[in-house]
Amino acid sequence: MKLSIIIPCYNVQDYITECLNSILPYMTDEVEVIIVDDCSTDRTVNFIRMCIMRNLTKNITLIVNPKNKGVSYARNFGLKHAKGEYIAFVDGDDYVSKNYISILLLSLRPRFDYFILSWQKTNGEKFYCRSLPNWNKTVWSRVIKKSIITVMFDESLSWGEDAKFLNDNITRKNRCGFIDETMYFYRWKRPNSITSAKLGR
Repeated sequence: MKLSIIIPCYNVQDYITECLNSILPYMTDEVEVIIVDDCSTDRTVNFIRMCIMRNLTKNITLIVNPKNKGVSYARNFGLKHAKGEYIAFVDGDDYVSKNYISILLLSLRPRFDYFILSWQKTNGEKFYCRSLPNWNKTVWSRVIKKSIITVMFDESLSWGEDAKFLNDNITRKNRCGFIDETMYFYRWKRPNSITSAKLGR
């Protein structure tokens, strides 16, 4: 397995279908998707199951947490089950381009320990991997070789867990690749979004 895509979800019924439709139809045998629902109280899980049935794709795992434990717990759960050489994170309220998987598979080479991705806000504002803003310490803008991950997400943190995870696992010794094509679309200013609340956006 070359790539594991981990998707944490919580009450994203309005967005999860678009998210999964941007990923599941483009999977290959080298890719697995691990969806971790953190005890959603809306119809998120129903929509996830419908998307999985429509695509009839293997290598999809849905995990439903019996209790809400936060995005760090959900990502850690996904990491524990991941079989891929590289790990990518996609938030359940965001989506990716149709060539996200194909470009990643072409780019992932053993000489690189992690990649930085270019991305775009849904208002059209683009951020390129070689000139990202200082606040960009998000795991969804990185693809990381699983073998260099030695520290899991800190489940005690309610803010800054992405930055801590990246700082704990990526050092100057690690070799970085850059993917200039914009493939990740971040849903900016979504009501009740964890990221929006943290960044004041």
